[in-house]
Amino acid sequence: MREKDAREMMNSTYLRETHSVLLETYSREETDRIFEDAEKELLRIEQKYPNVPKAQRRHVSRIFPTVALYRALLQVDADQAMAIVEEGFRRRCETINKSYQKMLKPPFMRSFFLRMWNFGTKMMFGEDAGFEPVILKHTGKEYRMDMMACPYVAWTAELGCPELCHVFCDNDVYSYSNLPGISFIRKGTLAGGRDRCDFYLKRNT
Repeated sequence: MREKDAREMMNSTYLRETHSVLLETYSREETDRIFEDAEKELLRIEQKYPNVPKAQRRHVSRIFPTVALYRALLQVDADQAMAIVEEGFRRRCETINKSYQKMLKPPFMRSFFLRMWNFGTKMMFGEDAGFEPVILKHTGKEYRMDMMACPYVAWTAELGCPELCHVFCDNDVYSYSNLPGISFIRKGTLAGGRDRCDFYLKRNT
């Protein structure tokens, strides 16, 4: 990976809100320095793991930069590093949630949304990407799935920061809660110590 590629990954939409959170606490110069340190850390990670399977790259392109930024933050303020990453992710997912709310305002879109989950799981969250999904039900009224293995759990553990994995899990809660006519229910996650991550979305209206 080149420095330019690392910079583009660190400046992706995925971490843009975290950059904004940093600016609320640190100066522009300090924030830029943290991201520069994260870019260097990202290069080290990519050099250590150059042969990530293609199917996992979509997910690793989120995991590696997040871990790199978290490591850089630990060097600056270990007490606040996790809270900063959590808040950045929460804000990012709020934007996603608003787009879903708008999309699902027409009742007819709700069944379509639930049916698309089965397609999306097979396309992006299959075994070739490091996941182990068990789809229990998929209709226009509900979608239920258990995830028995997850690359986010595996990679955050491999990179020495398993405590960071929950921020990726929380993305689901922030993105899919309070949707028009649809409930998102979860009992636990692999990162939280359960034997699976459960996904349950059901149509209410």
